[in-house]
Amino acid sequence: MLLVFAPKERNAALSKQRKIVGSDGDGFRDRQLRIVEVVGESVSGARDYAPRLRQRYRIANDEFAAVLVGKDGTVKLRANRPIDTTQLFTTIDAMPMRQREMAAN
Repeated sequence: MLLVFAPKERNAALSKQRKIVGSDGDGFRDRQLRIVEVVGESVSGARDYAPRLRQRYRIANDEFAAVLVGKDGTVKLRANRPIDTTQLFTTIDAMPMRQREMAAN
């Protein structure tokens, strides 16, 4: 899961991360990567509350952050800037569960 936090809808980093996500839909689908956006007080892609997610991942209300969470629930990658597909996919593809998925296919 990729959690994307932004203080408001009109945020340059949020726009850039959305473009990155939209640039390789097949890569995201192949890796079963779910996107959750926490923008201001709104959450899309998950049934949760913005304050709870911000507290859990220690993200300030006025901060942009992208957090990659593995299927085991642990944080695998965290950045205060948009994360490009190369870094995302390299990190995911190195995970043991993903290695098993790729070997099975």
